[in-house]
Amino acid sequence: MIFAIIFYVILFAMVKVNQERQDFNRVMIAVSLGYWIRIFLSSFLREISFFTHGTGGDWAQYELSAEEILGYWQLKGVQFVTNENFNIGSVPLPPNMIALVSYLSGGYSRIGSESIIAFCSCLICFFVYKISCIHDIDRKYSFKMFIFLMFSFTFLYYTSDLYKDAYVVFFVVSIFCLSFSFLQSGSIRSASAAVFCLIALWQVRPYMVLSSLPVFLWSLVGGKALLKSHRIVLALPIILLVVSGFPALYSVLVNEAQTNLEHVQSIGWHSELQAGGSGVDLSRYEGSILAVLLRVTYTLFSPFPWQGGSMGLQIAKFEILIWYYVYYQAWFALRRLRKKDLGLFILFILAVVPITYAYSLSFSNIGLIVRQRLPIVFIISVLGVWGKIWRDEENTKFA
Repeated sequence: MIFAIIFYVILFAMVKVNQERQDFNRVMIAVSLGYWIRIFLSSFLREISFFTHGTGGDWAQYELSAEEILGYWQLKGVQFVTNENFNIGSVPLPPNMIALVSYLSGGYSRIGSESIIAFCSCLICFFVYKISCIHDIDRKYSFKMFIFLMFSFTFLYYTSDLYKDAYVVFFVVSIFCLSFSFLQSGSIRSASAAVFCLIALWQVRPYMVLSSLPVFLWSLVGGKALLKSHRIVLALPIILLVVSGFPALYSVLVNEAQTNLEHVQSIGWHSELQAGGSGVDLSRYEGSILAVLLRVTYTLFSPFPWQGGSMGLQIAKFEILIWYYVYYQAWFALRRLRKKDLGLFILFILAVVPITYAYSLSFSNIGLIVRQRLPIVFIISVLGVWGKIWRDEENTKFA
């Protein structure tokens, strides 16, 4: 519980520093509820079977790996452990974080480990809220979206236990938010933080780094602020570093992406996912453009009303209806951005399209894709808010 209090204090301080006074109270109440509800749910939620495959998940593997890391630390000292040390899988960050909390606590602490997950979850909702407010003067729609993101069933469920999804959402969406910030202001701090998030994302879901690079690189070269002389002086070292190291980095990323691609498209992987209770067999369409379209459709729009499944899948059907409405408003916002701000339009396209395509390649199971697409819908939610605001403005103008 000490860790939970410490991370809550840090979260409170970050919101306090970055939020305007007139809107601070309601934002902090929502953040506090989101944080402590996740801490509370983490104590028992994993024992409840929402899905046909029963209880169990990523957390079991991470906790086992954390025990092995603790044993390794006793021999070699505290350090970040990867597959180069011993086999702990392709996702080293979550078990290392669990091991660190256990090491500092003197024993395993589920609540202590969950406090990091809850912190990342609430903070990324706050970051998205701040961007949404840019075109929302009274912040009515931004706050509604903020509440929906914070307490939506899928996000709440997968961030109330030790799944990796909170880390993935946090780093992927943070890269977008920081790229957005750099595109607007040319802040070298934003660019540096984005580089850190890319490095951290490599330790959680490596192939997503390749999907997140385009939006970051566009922010470096596509912003008007970069044309100002004093910004060029600040940004030039980062640009030179990226350009000089890009060939080697690109080679590593492509090799990693190829390895992941071969795995997620293997017959064994698809068979395993299709046996999970919400599997979808698209093998008959493989090799055609229809297969790509179907995978993207399922990635963004499933589960569909006619599909059967577990209690969790049925709850997700109500959630996706709200996302259909958000998508509709986001489409309007994209059309407006294409005419008014081409640089920002390209930023959103480069943020959403590569991630959507990357996840669609591995699609075979609705339950998995609902959690994987969280970074996509978080980014689209910003457009959804802006689209609603701009549509209301047009309706008022022509009323």
